[in-house]
Formats: sequence, structure tokens, C-alpha cells
Amino acid sequence: SGKDVSGPRNLLGIVEQLVVGKTYVMEILRDGKHVNKDLTMKAMPNSFSVARDEKPLEGSSKQKQKTSVNELKLEVQPLTEELANQLGYSNEVTGVVITSVEPGSAAEEAGLTKGMIIEKIGTTEVSTMDQFNQGLKEAKGKDSVLLLVRNHSGARFVVVQK
Repeated sequence: SGKDVSGPRNLLGIVEQLVVGKTYVMEILRDGKHVNKDLTMKAMPNSFSVARDEKPLEGSSKQKQKTSVNELKLEVQPLTEELANQLGYSNEVTGVVITSVEPGSAAEEAGLTKGMIIEKIGTTEVSTMDQFNQGLKEAKGKDSVLLLVRNHSGARFVVVQK
């Protein structure tokens, strides 16, 4: 996509925005030479969701405040200061953290991934689980939901079809 990669976090942010199934040309530096390689994006297998040395998201097993969102086919939990630090976000970021996305769901097709922050549902600001649930209630009966989500590349609006 013509973007320079400055480090692993930057690469992760770029890869999160690529379309599964699409082929991209990637320029790499190998043995001092610039080499172009075709790269076809594939969905990450569930077994790859947490690296061996990486800690799972705080409370990503059963936790009282975690909500299974059947309509959007994703799970979220409150963004705590500790979790924001673990995920590499500043303490000014607010919202709820996506802890899992059902494979093949509309949420996955819209590009939502584990570790993203949902800051808004429709016109509802989201900084608590109650606000998240309120935003979902307001979206009931609609064909799609507009979300403001954040990853390490910044914030963007995403439409999830129901």
C-alpha cells in the first residue's frame, strides 16, 4: 500500500487494515538488495491468536464484565489502565477492548480484530460496558452498525452488517 514500516507495531497496524484474500506486493531489504515479493493475506488461525511469550488479554477467560455480543459476533471487555498499557495504548484512550471476533462473521469481514478499541457505537460514546450495551440497544433493528474503532494506526469508522 506504499507505506514505509518503521517497526513491528507499525507493521501490525498496516497488516490489520489489509483485506484477507487479496495479494499485495511487499518490498523487502534482503542482503542489501531491494526485493519485491507477492504477499497474499490469509485469516490468522485461532491457534495463532496469542504468541507463546505474549500474555492473553487481561481476564480474557471468563470475566464478569466481559460481554458476549451475539448480534455482532464479538466479545469485549472494559479498557483498564493496565490493559491499555499491555496493548500499547496511551492512558487517554477510552472504550472497550475487543477480546475475540467470531471467524467468518460480519465483524471479521469489516476488519475488526482482537485488541482493537471500540470508542463509539453510532452516536453513543463508549467508555464503559453500560455505554457499549446502550449503543447496541440503540442500533437494534438496523441492518448495520457504525463503530468508531481504534488500533495502533489510529481511529477509523467501520460499518458492520448484521
